[in-house]
Amino acid sequence: QRSDALSSVAVLLGVAGARINPSWHILDSFAALLVSFFIVKVGLEILRNTLREFTDTAPQPEILNKIANCIQSVEGVIDAHDLRVRTSGGLYQMETHIVVDGQVTVAEGHQIAKAVESCLAEEVADLDRIIVHVDPAMEEKEPE
Repeated sequence: QRSDALSSVAVLLGVAGARINPSWHILDSFAALLVSFFIVKVGLEILRNTLREFTDTAPQPEILNKIANCIQSVEGVIDAHDLRVRTSGGLYQMETHIVVDGQVTVAEGHQIAKAVESCLAEEVADLDRIIVHVDPAMEEKEPE
């Protein structure tokens, strides 16, 4: 919309300049050239955003940091790994593994995963699909 407004102003100035003084008719050509640059710029931005969708580009680092912080903030999460986030249709699709205490029950692990999903749904806009895998923390065996 800003490009539309700027291109309208450029056309108005070009036409007004040519009407005020016919010898300034070149202003109309400059205005047309300026409008064509706006059109090319907007077209390239649309193309760039579309190509990001096709190539499953990861979201901006700020979004990834927000996701990681949200996961780590959930009580019961010891660690997280294998975070995968991609964009599809303008929405984020994500998958991650969380590590929980190996002694918790399956139901407790499931509740922790649901808490992670809830946190992510609240904190991250445009998040469409969330898959959380629960991994038990492996106890280190003492040498015998």
